[in-house]
Amino acid sequence: MADYTKVPEAINDFNVYNNGSKMIGVSGEVSLATISSITQTVSGPGVLGEYDAAIIGHFSNIDQEIPFRMLDEDAAALMVPGSPVNITLRAAEQLKNRSDSTTTYKGVRFVVKGQSKEFQPGTIKQGAQMDSKVTVACTYILYEVDGKKLFELDKLNGIFVVNGQDQLAAIKALC
Repeated sequence: MADYTKVPEAINDFNVYNNGSKMIGVSGEVSLATISSITQTVSGPGVLGEYDAAIIGHFSNIDQEIPFRMLDEDAAALMVPGSPVNITLRAAEQLKNRSDSTTTYKGVRFVVKGQSKEFQPGTIKQGAQMDSKVTVACTYILYEVDGKKLFELDKLNGIFVVNGQDQLAAIKALC
């Protein structure tokens, strides 16, 4: 249940980890991957026109871009062909307490696992960052706030959890 006694203000700070090792100061702003359900268009007798039905637990390709300020060993380590990629973003969400205006924090964790799909070396310009990027083809995503799993998807192990509820339980019971 949501805590309405606090106002979420901002991500105060974050760090990027590769297989648990902190990569200090290497990344910039990270746009989190879009997650899109695979759909089937439904039409026919009894349906006025058509609509797209989400196929529960099935998702399109999920690509997560990880930006790097400079092309260095940290970025290159993610480009080993066939090697698994395991990136974790850890953040501190800042909140304001409504009753007394004190500031508190929640831990946020975003984990992606998969393999490197694309590499953009970036640019070379005097006095500027290179803005390199690695794109990970994700097979696993976890979004957690204060130790609570808000979203977990593991494409290879049949796991799809939202707000702690197994979204595939009814399907698994039938198959």
